Amino acid sequence: MIQLLRFLGVANAGGWLGAAVFVTFFSGPAFFSAEMINALKYKYYAGVAAQIFLNRYFIFLGFCAFIALTHIVAEWLYAGRKLSRVTLVLWAALTALILIGGVGLQPKLHRLHDAMYLGGNAAQQSEAAKTFYFWHGLSQAGNLLLLIGLVFFFWRTLFPASETPRSGGHWKFRS
Repeated sequence: MIQLLRFLGVANAGGWLGAAVFVTFFSGPAFFSAEMINALKYKYYAGVAAQIFLNRYFIFLGFCAFIALTHIVAEWLYAGRKLSRVTLVLWAALTALILIGGVGLQPKLHRLHDAMYLGGNAAQQSEAAKTFYFWHGLSQAGNLLLLIGLVFFFWRTLFPASETPRSGGHWKFRS
């Protein structure tokens, strides 16, 4: 059972990190590639498709964060592993970045994207574009922090800092 618990934690952290890498470096840029814009005939639709995709992506990230917390608590309760403050703070920071990106920034970017292409006159569209690119840049910076944090979280899940049971029992959590 302990090996299964370890496997599930590592698989979740790996999937979490893998999804972030895939979206950041492969599927995200594909939405705005020349091939996609040619296929959709209008850049606006590429942005709409990316928004729909990112909504699902943030739901997936939130699910992975929930599984990660469940794993941390299960290791504490079942395997007797001490709760690591560093791991908990890292998990909280990653979860905060996901919530800020998915609940805070994405709706704002959706509205600005619509205003940028479907808004009033050219001046309003230009102003919406400037604002959109500012918030999009902030979103990308948050995504970079998320990627860096997920690398550390994956590492800490793969190689826990403490293998000592909290109760001082006769057995240790085995790799």
